[in-house]
Amino acid sequence: MKTYLINTLNKISTTGQHLDFISTLKRYEWVVFNEDKTNVEKLLFFNDNRLLVSLNGKTFESKWEFIKVGSSILINDEPSRYLFNVIACTKDIILLNIDSTDNYSFLVNSSSKSLGDPTFEDIQWYLFYECDIDFLTPEQRKLYEEKLKIEKEEKEKKDKAEGEELTKAIFAFLLFLTFIFICIGVINLAK
Repeated sequence: MKTYLINTLNKISTTGQHLDFISTLKRYEWVVFNEDKTNVEKLLFFNDNRLLVSLNGKTFESKWEFIKVGSSILINDEPSRYLFNVIACTKDIILLNIDSTDNYSFLVNSSSKSLGDPTFEDIQWYLFYECDIDFLTPEQRKLYEEKLKIEKEEKEKKDKAEGEELTKAIFAFLLFLTFIFICIGVINLAK
């Protein structure tokens, strides 16, 4: 399984906040994210804890087990066993952390409309916006902050323009009322 070393993970989301992990895991075919695309690894999780792994079309069976305490998944790939902590789970992606390391794996739903054929940056932004998990690079964070600043300035301009329009409308209404009162006063004087 391809893993990525991530130095900072500013906010960790828990599985329960997104979807029921086990049903999500078994509902979809998962592709292990691999940017170089030379090896395509697909995972199918079955009810009887069987795990079908396809690596470039060559398949083999393994076993998996969900450990509720700690929201972890144990993958038994004889002779090795791997413990992954579930960091985030949506219908589009599962973020796994290899226990006691800074290595992460991304399982992408093969039929995901949100992620499709993602790049690592696509995954970073998806996790940032959809799961509130921040492991953006300093450059990405700077771009995000600049985007927020521009959005804030645009909102302030819009609010100011709306305020000016409201002021003009109130002024026009007061002029109209003044005109009406003057007309009523002229009519009363003419009587």
